[in-house]
Amino acid sequence: MGLFDALRAGVIELFAHKMRSFLTMLGIIFGVAAVIAMVSISEGARYEALEQIRRTPGIESATLAYVLPATAGGMRNNVRPHQTNPDSDRPVEFDVIPVTSGFFTTVRVPLLRGRDFDAADTAHSRHVAVINETMEKRFWPNGTAIGQIFTVGTAPPEIYDVIGVARDTKYRNLREPPRMTMYVPLSQLYEPAMNLVVRSALPLDQTAEAMRRQLRGIDAGVPLYNIRTLAEHVSRSLYFDKLRASLISWLAVLAVALAAIGIYGVVSYSVSERTREVGIRIALGARRLDVLRLLLGGGARLGAAGIGVGLIVSLWITRIAATQLYGTSPTDSVTLVASSLTLVAVVLLATLVPALRATKIDPMAALRRE
Repeated sequence: MGLFDALRAGVIELFAHKMRSFLTMLGIIFGVAAVIAMVSISEGARYEALEQIRRTPGIESATLAYVLPATAGGMRNNVRPHQTNPDSDRPVEFDVIPVTSGFFTTVRVPLLRGRDFDAADTAHSRHVAVINETMEKRFWPNGTAIGQIFTVGTAPPEIYDVIGVARDTKYRNLREPPRMTMYVPLSQLYEPAMNLVVRSALPLDQTAEAMRRQLRGIDAGVPLYNIRTLAEHVSRSLYFDKLRASLISWLAVLAVALAAIGIYGVVSYSVSERTREVGIRIALGARRLDVLRLLLGGGARLGAAGIGVGLIVSLWITRIAATQLYGTSPTDSVTLVASSLTLVAVVLLATLVPALRATKIDPMAALRRE
């Protein structure tokens, strides 16, 4: 791995240190891949379409969802104080996500307790909801949300039976703190434009063709577009983070190059000023290896002083970038140690060339210089 690749990898870790755990939660690192497509389908045809797709060989599961993890947008409910039951003396804000049955299995958001939506959850049945961990902790801190009633608003109130609790996930970006999220069945909050998500063992092109074939059999006019894997979907959400990381990587490479040039110039000048001293030492019997150690030691001390000052300044400056980090702190010890070791290597390499040149000096020529 080259210097730029190493620096780029390190910077990306600053923005996505726990990306692997996030992807694992979504189930898209290993195993059967998830494929997403945008689809606009009538309310009456959606269940037939899902059943047809689910019966396709090679497809493990399928679901419809209004919004997916790592996606900007979606529905948000803002409620004034004392307009929920359980009561809250503060404003309440939570996301509302219509989905069909099989969502939690397909997207790999674990359902920790309770049940998934099923065919009995219709527009005419009691309204039900699956909430996430953060919402349960807010309204039922003792962990007894299952079977409870959640009421929103007053005229008239929206009443939901809580039937399940799902694990927290990231919906808008990876750096956001866990948000309160409520999943509701699509049959009780219909939206025509949805994300069709299937978990398939087939390649992407075969999965897409199977989805199109099944939908054409129901309605030839149903559009299916923006087809991508769930991994690609998450990667797109990180576009600006990756762009920022790449820009900072190039700036870091430029900074290291300038530092190396500056150190080389300072050390070269320092060695040239010590030419007579080096000649005397060699003339008096000093081994060239000892002289090399002496000069490298001087460069190392110079680098250590610079790194020490830099670490002190960085502890103050990195607080400015704290909001741009995900999964790591501004004072992350691994990052600081890795950066320091990188600079030590740069210092030693920049010192090595003039130091080697000094060890090859002719003692008599060095003595005649002054």
